[in-house]
Amino acid sequence: MRELEFLPGWYATLRQKRRILVTEAWLAMGIAVGLGLWMILSARNVIGKETLLSTREKQLTQSNYELQKLGELESLKRQMSDQAKLMAHVGLNVPMARLVDALEKMMPKEMALVDVTVESQEQLNAQPKPLTPNAEPNRQLVVTLHGVSPSVVELGNLMIHVAAIPNYVEGSVKTSDVHQNGHVMTDFKISFGIRLNDLEN
Repeated sequence: MRELEFLPGWYATLRQKRRILVTEAWLAMGIAVGLGLWMILSARNVIGKETLLSTREKQLTQSNYELQKLGELESLKRQMSDQAKLMAHVGLNVPMARLVDALEKMMPKEMALVDVTVESQEQLNAQPKPLTPNAEPNRQLVVTLHGVSPSVVELGNLMIHVAAIPNYVEGSVKTSDVHQNGHVMTDFKISFGIRLNDLEN
């Protein structure tokens, strides 16, 4: 017997459209999953770049800090070079190393020096001797100490030791109160001289 077809003609068309619809649904789902993965990867890339940018900013800050310190060291080196040239001009009669070493031994442990400057000065005698028209000028080394002391007592002790330096010439003392870490400290600036002519004779 021959089989009879009882399905209508539109049924095949409906099945074909259904297959197309299912295929489109799977394609849409695949696109959505792909977009989701792309967004996750993009977010990871953004986070990674932000982390890298933060690291670069920290490195830049560190580099700027090191450049600042390098500039300060170069400035200090220039000052020391200028002082070395001054010492070379003055001569070896007043060894700077011995002077600095002596000052360090004089200072109490609680005291700190901020800056030390040395200048050479020359001044003609006010009353030159007769028969010496070309009078030798008075040569003097002017030393200025800038530092911080816990109290005026330690500063007074330092002044006593400084006054005992050979060929000491009295200068000036300036003080002011400063606050450091909740403590009142004495900021001081001491200037005094050392006669060079006496050392040469």
